[in-house]
Amino acid sequence: EGTYMLLEDNGETASRPHITYVPGVKGYLTPRCFTDEEMWRTRVLFNYKREEIKSLTVEYPADEKKSFIISEISNDSFTVSPVKEEFKIQDAYQQKFVRQYLDFYASIYIEAFNNDYSKKDSVMKTVPYCNITVTEKDNSVNRVKLFYMPVSKRSKTQFDEKGNDMTYDIDHYYASVHDEKDFAIVQYYVFGKLLRGYRDFHFKPTAGTK
Repeated sequence: EGTYMLLEDNGETASRPHITYVPGVKGYLTPRCFTDEEMWRTRVLFNYKREEIKSLTVEYPADEKKSFIISEISNDSFTVSPVKEEFKIQDAYQQKFVRQYLDFYASIYIEAFNNDYSKKDSVMKTVPYCNITVTEKDNSVNRVKLFYMPVSKRSKTQFDEKGNDMTYDIDHYYASVHDEKDFAIVQYYVFGKLLRGYRDFHFKPTAGTK
């Protein structure tokens, strides 16, 4: 249960080691003291209160009629509009749907960083499935691009309902985050609720399409 450790303070090493442990845990602490920087980095991607969001844009390049922009017009009041005016719906949108949707952005995490992926550059050159842009009240911008992930041996679903081979992993996406400085893997289980369409704010919301 004990692991030897030496304390270092301001570059000076202590004169004697200590035996350390975690109460209730049997085993060495060495595996907990890894030095891979990416393993220590926060995986929080979106962590917003509704009132912190100035505007939010969700774009689907392959299905533009689903794309939309949410903008704050006053405290806890928002407008919803299509990215392209030709897809505007005349029915009134529902503020309660907008507020609920914005609340989804309070706790969104990536699954893992994948910056060492050998085909990262090739994926980044393809057309994204979805682009999400959050603009905060201080005008700082948080952009995320989601890309389809090809089916691999690790994919849980290999075949569709008719027994045909699946082309894409329906449980995961690749993601470009932090102004394209990082490449990551995200789960549909986490991101699915963000993948709404413009119509969902006018009528009963439906689940995001995989």
